[in-house]
Amino acid sequence: MNCVFKLNQTADTILYIGLWDSASTAPAGGTDPLNAKNGFALVIDGANFKIAHNDAGGATVFDDLQPEAPVDTSTYILKIDVADNNAFRLSLTKYSTVNAASTLTVTSEIPDPTQFLTGVLVTETAAAAAKSINVHRWEMFC
Repeated sequence: MNCVFKLNQTADTILYIGLWDSASTAPAGGTDPLNAKNGFALVIDGANFKIAHNDAGGATVFDDLQPEAPVDTSTYILKIDVADNNAFRLSLTKYSTVNAASTLTVTSEIPDPTQFLTGVLVTETAAAAAKSINVHRWEMFC
């Protein structure tokens, strides 16, 4: 999955861009978007982007990107792929610094790679003000 996006605001913004098991309800915002759901995604957790993932059992697991990726209003390139049958990989790059990606390969608490997953983008607000995101490209491929 590839997505090029830009947040127009960062304060009080909740974001989920990634994959989820379409047989379950859409991922919820907030602190546990993948509770008891299959999924793998980029999320905002405080001041940083993080990876949220789960294998449909229990609460959402969150991991930091390496290096950490502070949230701002830059244009980003997001790539999610299956590294092999036992790993998902996420890469997040600022469009202005294409050679400086934050990446992480995750091998535990991940959806079964044979599970049918679909792409989803959810943004909402943790405050009363409206939030928006520009999506410049969205690609799903096998």
